[in-house]
Amino acid sequence: MTSNNAIAKVSVIVAVKHPAPYLSDAITSITSQTLKPLEILVIESGEREDSGELDKSIPINFIKQTGKGLAQAWNQGIEAAAGTHVSWLDSDDIWLPHALERHAMTLSASEYQGVSVGRVKFWTESRTSVTGFNSNLLEESHLAYMPGCSVVEKSLVTEVGSFREDLGVATDIEWFARLRTIKIAVELSDVVLHKRVHKTNLSYGAINTNYNQDLLNALHAHLQRGANN
Repeated sequence: MTSNNAIAKVSVIVAVKHPAPYLSDAITSITSQTLKPLEILVIESGEREDSGELDKSIPINFIKQTGKGLAQAWNQGIEAAAGTHVSWLDSDDIWLPHALERHAMTLSASEYQGVSVGRVKFWTESRTSVTGFNSNLLEESHLAYMPGCSVVEKSLVTEVGSFREDLGVATDIEWFARLRTIKIAVELSDVVLHKRVHKTNLSYGAINTNYNQDLLNALHAHLQRGANN
């Protein structure tokens, strides 16, 4: 059994590709947590624009991305993280204020497994902005094995290994598949993440680009890994 202090030292990784019009909202949702993280690591590509006033009551470290792509940014953030645990938030998404606290409370009420996973609710500021997106997904919350809904012990992240940088937008699917072969996650009943749906975000763009191919590549990589073990 653990106390809430078990995940008190969380490094939050935010990958940013400028321009990032929603970054201030994302950072505010982290600094407003009822259980404060240790630090925020903003891994950024492109030229930083004015993001407005940011609450720096929690240390925010802006780090220039050394490579390309979301997976590489996450890997770079993990390498730089000083916390005992890591979590991630996309620069256009928002954590609910109780997100980290609910992760901690759920883990403390369970036999500690090293990872907790919560629920996501998709949302949009205007339904007209999501043509091609299944609007039924906006009606309910969903248990989501995805970075923004998860808190993972850093030693476990190291054990699972890096995000595959060759798999595109499905890299998190393949990574969580590997994770689930090592540890069973503690699942929260709470919504911890509001995932913004808009025309320019990565998930939306993937609907009309290479998402299906990335899924196939991720599945192949996972099956190949199983065959080699």
